[in-house]
Amino acid sequence: MKNLNKMIRILPIFFLTVMLFAQKNQDEITGIWEFQTITTIFISYPNENTMTDKNINDRETLTFRSDGTFSYRGIYENVDAAGNGLWNISGDMLTLNVNNQKVVSQYECKKGILLLSVNEAETDDYYESNSIIKYKKNNISPKANKKNKTSK
Repeated sequence: MKNLNKMIRILPIFFLTVMLFAQKNQDEITGIWEFQTITTIFISYPNENTMTDKNINDRETLTFRSDGTFSYRGIYENVDAAGNGLWNISGDMLTLNVNNQKVVSQYECKKGILLLSVNEAETDDYYESNSIIKYKKNNISPKANKKNKTSK
């Protein structure tokens, strides 16, 4: 009976801790993120490495909202792309879902830098690859930016 009473007291604290941790993860990723660089290693013989920095032909903005939706807009090798989707965090894994196409990546968020680690399996057309994508948090909110434009 004592163990049951202890369990009843501890269980709510455990669930509260888990919920607060999940909320912290959500809060740290919510906002506007600007693409900085992507480094990809293709597992081939010999291994091939590529690195692309943000430039006029390769740039992207991700906006993660607290309701679990996100949007992206960018240019990839001179091709415009934009869309919306859903995002979810489970532990250190971030899942992005756009039109039922999911990208699952390990993520790390520290001091305004978001790192995504994406692993792709080998297919008939492509080698296995590991990519690290770096984003920098944009601390200007869309509302503040809109005010600055209208006040000029």
